[in-house]
Amino acid sequence: MESQDYLKKLESAFRSAANEENAAGMEAYMKGQFPFLGIKSPERKAIQQDYFRASERPQILDLSQVIMYLWELDEREFQYCAQELFHKYSKQLNPSHIELIEDIVLLKPWWDTIDFIASNIIGTLFQRHPEIIQSVTQQWMNSGDMWLQRCCLLFQLKYKNDCDVALLESFILRLNDHPDFFIRKAIGWSLRQLSKFDPESVNRIISEIPLSPLSVREGSKYL
Repeated sequence: MESQDYLKKLESAFRSAANEENAAGMEAYMKGQFPFLGIKSPERKAIQQDYFRASERPQILDLSQVIMYLWELDEREFQYCAQELFHKYSKQLNPSHIELIEDIVLLKPWWDTIDFIASNIIGTLFQRHPEIIQSVTQQWMNSGDMWLQRCCLLFQLKYKNDCDVALLESFILRLNDHPDFFIRKAIGWSLRQLSKFDPESVNRIISEIPLSPLSVREGSKYL
């Protein structure tokens, strides 16, 4: 299917399922950050199902166009759809897709998209191409953008025993006194996940690095 036809049909299917009453509650939950169509997650995923089939999806050469079209639409459900569609191409991603990832991280960022992008899309890409981890994460850390920095903290969430503890610790050390809630929360979340597989390292990090009470509370939850 041509990408333009694909997008028109997908957008129409979403708009046909809009529910104003649901939208009001969803917008309130997200503190008015974004407008919503009012499609709850199970229904949205049911609508997406046919469009996500391998035989229906656009070619990977059209991926950037498709993702950015959905990302630039106003309603938040389109961004949820876009990131989940992006994830369907995980085994085909390569370092050239870093630019697209950065675009969607920086456009309309909030925890609801950043966390999915970091742990699913970025995490998978870095596992397949570990040679780019150091250069890309250092660029993101140096950018001063807290959402790119949050991605550095969270991309290893699903790595389990393969987590590069030294790398994570270096990020935490640089961000431990960051004033923003979302960074402090991410530090705690990354440590909490690591504690399931390496509690000794988490105990050491918490004892050696002066972390915020939020980070300590979250990080030590399973210790």
